[in-house]
Amino acid sequence: MALKAHAREVLFCDFIVRRRAQHAPFPELRHLVDLWKRAADENLSPKAFDKGEASCIINDVSIDEDRNIAIVLLSVADKRAPDSTYGNHKTRTSRTVEKQADEGNEHSAHLVFSLSIRPGHPETYPCIVERIPTLSIPRIQSMLNDVVKRYCEADSSLFTFGASSGAKIGGKPKLQPYIPNVILTGNPSAAFHRDIEEGRINGLRLIKPMPKKSLGSGSYLELSDHEIKVGISKDIPQGKRWETILAGLKTQSSDYSRARLFLSPEGSSSSASFEFDTDTGTLIGEAYIRRQTVSNIDPLMRSATNTIAAQLTGRMTALLEKERAG
Repeated sequence: MALKAHAREVLFCDFIVRRRAQHAPFPELRHLVDLWKRAADENLSPKAFDKGEASCIINDVSIDEDRNIAIVLLSVADKRAPDSTYGNHKTRTSRTVEKQADEGNEHSAHLVFSLSIRPGHPETYPCIVERIPTLSIPRIQSMLNDVVKRYCEADSSLFTFGASSGAKIGGKPKLQPYIPNVILTGNPSAAFHRDIEEGRINGLRLIKPMPKKSLGSGSYLELSDHEIKVGISKDIPQGKRWETILAGLKTQSSDYSRARLFLSPEGSSSSASFEFDTDTGTLIGEAYIRRQTVSNIDPLMRSATNTIAAQLTGRMTALLEKERAG
C-alpha cells in the first residue's frame, strides 16, 4: 500500500467500549480519551510490536468540545523497513536517506471519532480511521488499550465500582478497580453484503486459538490454530445468508472465537476470504471495510507528522459529521 502526498484512504469504523469485570459500568469514551491525551502530553514510552522491531506512540490528541469530537494521532516506526531512496530519472540520479541504528521508517495515522454514542447502539461511537501501512486496525486497538491498561495498573482508582459482594469499608461500599478497553470494528461495505448474499459461498471454517507448540526437535514447525470445516447447504436462503451464518456460529463462539468465510463475487471466477468474530460478527481485517479516498489535500501530506494535520482531519471531521447525521 503506497501513500500519496495529496490523498489518503480512510476507513469507516466504530469504537465499542468494553470492560473486563462483569458487574463494572461502561465508562464513557471521553474518559479513555483523557488517558490517551495524557499519554501524548507525558510522552509515554512506546508499545513494542514484532519482538521490538516496530513501536507505536500517541503523538497528539485534540478534543473539540463544541462538536463533541476527538482526534488522536498515532505514529508507528518500523526498524525493518529499508532506507528510503528518491530518484530523478530525467537526470538519472538518486539519493538515499539512511536510518540511524535506533530509527525506524515512520508513518502516522489520524483517528477522528465521536464522543457521543451512535443512536440505538449502546457504548458504540462512530470513528473515521486514516489507513496507513504497518498500523492495522487490530494494532491500533492494541495500542490504545495498552495505554489504558498501563495507567490503570499504575493508579487503581481511575475506574472503580461497588463490589458485587456488597462489602463495605467504614460504612461505605468497598470499591473494586477495573480496566476498561475498546474494540475498533470496521463497518461492512456494500460489496460485503452483495458478495455474501448474491455470490457463491465456497467454504466456511471455525477457528480455535491454541497454545503454540513446536513440532519436532527444532523450531521450524509450530502448531497455532485449530480449524474445523463447516458444511453450508446450497439452499441457505438468499437475503438472509449472513444472518443465518452468524446465528449458527454464535452457538459455538465459546469454543471457536473466529471463523473464515470463503466466497466468490457474483459473475467472478476469483475467490476471496475474510475472518470475523463468531460472537459479534465483527470483521477482522480490512478487506470488506467501507472506505473512501480523501483527495486534493493541501498542503501536501508527509508519511509522518508529530502534530495533527488539520488539512486532513478537517475533511475527516466532515465525513464523521455526515455519518452521525445518518
